[in-house]
Amino acid sequence: MTDKPHLFRGPLKKVERRYVKVGGDARLSIKGIGNAQVRAKGGVLNLPKVLYVPGLGVNLLSGTALCEAGLRGSFDQHALYMHDRKGRLVL
Repeated sequence: MTDKPHLFRGPLKKVERRYVKVGGDARLSIKGIGNAQVRAKGGVLNLPKVLYVPGLGVNLLSGTALCEAGLRGSFDQHALYMHDRKGRLVL
């Protein structure tokens, strides 16, 4: 999820009457879904099915979505690491 429209590549598909819950009982409206591109340590990640949520204030990544995009994750006490299929660190 993101509130940054410049991350999207191509048109957004409209989403009607869908919301995400945020702090407390607040809800933010999902305004669209599309393909987003994010820059990471190893280059550029193209992520499908990213929600556009104006006012969100942060970018949220799904571990499942990253794995579906072909990445593999591991973590230690300091950080989460995502590697591509060739084992290169990308995030």
